[in-house]
Amino acid sequence: VGFLNAVGGWLARSVAAIGGWLFYGALVLIAVRLLGGKAKLPVFLGTVAVYIVPGLLAILQPIPCLGLVLALVGTVWSIVVYMKATSVVTGLDAGRSIVAVVAPILVITALSILIFGLITVWFAIIF
Repeated sequence: VGFLNAVGGWLARSVAAIGGWLFYGALVLIAVRLLGGKAKLPVFLGTVAVYIVPGLLAILQPIPCLGLVLALVGTVWSIVVYMKATSVVTGLDAGRSIVAVVAPILVITALSILIFGLITVWFAIIF
């Protein structure tokens, strides 16, 4: 039972990661189109998929002291690669690519705060 739970957890995390990547990529592509860039979804996703390679440094995270630093470096490097890949595949300049990559995060964060606030107000009124 423990083995099956481990396999199920691994599969669930993998599918969730792929789903999140596809969803976020689609949101970035919408922002790219709004900013005047051009790219097809399969080409865009194929190009920005290289962002995961520097993130593999997170495998070294269990190493005391050094692992955390390498994981942080890998994360920052991945973000830079994603922004550069977005710029290359869409034809946008670096500034617009940064806006296109950051905009979905800001929109999702703002919507989350708004929804949380509305739910909080609703509970305050009801209870």
